[in-house]
Amino acid sequence: MFNILINKFEWIDGDLHISYTSDDGSDLTLYSKKLKEDYELQSNAEGLTKTAKITFFDRETKTIFKKGRWRAVAKESLIPAQLSDDIMLNIEDYTRCFYNDDFSKSVVVSPIIINYSKEDIQGVAFEVSYIVPYDVNNYKRNFATAKREATSVKSFIHKCGFIVAKGVLAKFYSIMASIYKKEGKNILIMSENRNGIMDNLEAIDTRIKERGLDKTFNITYHFRNIFAGRQNPFSWLRTINLIAKQDFIFVDDYAPVFAFLDLDKRTTLVQVWHAGFGFKLVGYGRFGIKGSPHPVKSCHRKYTYALIGNDYLREIYSEVFGIEKEALLATGMPRLEHFLDEGHKTGVKAKFYETFPELKKKRIITFAPTYRGSNQRNAYYDFSKLDFDRLYDFCKETNTAFIIKQHHFLQEKAPILPEQSDVFYECSDYKLNDLFYVTDILITDYSSCFYDFLLLGKPVVFFTYDRAVYSATRGVHRPIDKVAPGTICDDFDQLLETLKTENFSNIEAVNFLRDKCTTNKTLASDKVIDYILLHKQVEDI
Repeated sequence: MFNILINKFEWIDGDLHISYTSDDGSDLTLYSKKLKEDYELQSNAEGLTKTAKITFFDRETKTIFKKGRWRAVAKESLIPAQLSDDIMLNIEDYTRCFYNDDFSKSVVVSPIIINYSKEDIQGVAFEVSYIVPYDVNNYKRNFATAKREATSVKSFIHKCGFIVAKGVLAKFYSIMASIYKKEGKNILIMSENRNGIMDNLEAIDTRIKERGLDKTFNITYHFRNIFAGRQNPFSWLRTINLIAKQDFIFVDDYAPVFAFLDLDKRTTLVQVWHAGFGFKLVGYGRFGIKGSPHPVKSCHRKYTYALIGNDYLREIYSEVFGIEKEALLATGMPRLEHFLDEGHKTGVKAKFYETFPELKKKRIITFAPTYRGSNQRNAYYDFSKLDFDRLYDFCKETNTAFIIKQHHFLQEKAPILPEQSDVFYECSDYKLNDLFYVTDILITDYSSCFYDFLLLGKPVVFFTYDRAVYSATRGVHRPIDKVAPGTICDDFDQLLETLKTENFSNIEAVNFLRDKCTTNKTLASDKVIDYILLHKQVEDI
């Protein structure tokens, strides 16, 4: 499909120099689908390699490149150009921001990866944008920004309504928070991503009750998934009112409601986070990449404390949440404090085999990848990268069951044929950590789930068929090939060969992949309760 491969970017004096090869001699050009314009580049040939230059600031005419998304394509055919893996893995390094004299406006040029969904391919484009400083209280500027960014009258009205709604809700919170007394007894356990309690929130809540502290504190629960559909105004008002009452608030994931609230200083907001360590970038780790949080007004910056699995993760999560390292409490993950208890493991396995008695004498592989896409609304996984027929034959020959546990963002079931249901099992309704007890081999990718699985001492295989593209579009905290504690497979053939030969890399986990639950003398949830709720001195956090 591609006939142009871009091998090199180099910024020189504000110009971007591009080196590329072309299979059919086509020249590179830039095309704006929205403007229906092209920007012709002058290409020079040097053997098999061609070079071109993009001038974003014309020194003679003193003009700035038109803002918008400019796709790099082959001239005339408009076939998208492809980036080399080396550029994709370091694509964020080529973003440039140019300021004017008084810093009132800046121009940002960012090369980005774009998906051509119909062809199922990735190309490259240059996003050119004009940025003005942001002030949440400057409605005149915010409305002007909405007008500039709107693509239609309907879009403009929607953006203005959103600005007004946030302002009204913020004012409502301020009034209600000043009315409610703060006596240090009210706890809110909430999630904006899930419809029920689980993982770290559940472990902390359970321990509070085991210690009888639910008689001392007033505990309220509030769960909703704001990404699954539009919430009505009363839902927002109820949520804001609940938040205004609290002395302590525990959240377990991204909670955007806090982005536009100036929390009462007497309220402690605790992010218990659901992940130990995963490769995919989240929060401010994505800064400079499409989808990153606002530099100032993000819910992540509002946390009083955040829990992490060990001391080595402070640097990573300080970047992720945009908060000081001292606010990160290395308690270990509360959900893992009983993970290795033999009695608990035996009970979970017995319950599983009651449901699936036919699997009791089989080897079990669990496939638990993360989602692709930018958020919950457009999340997907490309199951075409798995050859289900060959995988089925392998599993039948080796007395193996293949369990598929999808990310909770994904609504569609895996494409399992009825005649192959004796090998493939869709178990997305099960808790992943419960499945780990019966799992012999875990296959994942950029997900954090391997962090827990490592505690069981079983092999992990990383199926990263889109490693270069994923690193460029989503980003990773650490290079996978440097720290992944297992075998890395970049295509299905490698994956199947690894499973056949059982050639699992026995790579020792680096320090930041070891949770404190294995060394804690005190339960992680007790540390949270003692330090945050009871204001006691707690060692080693």
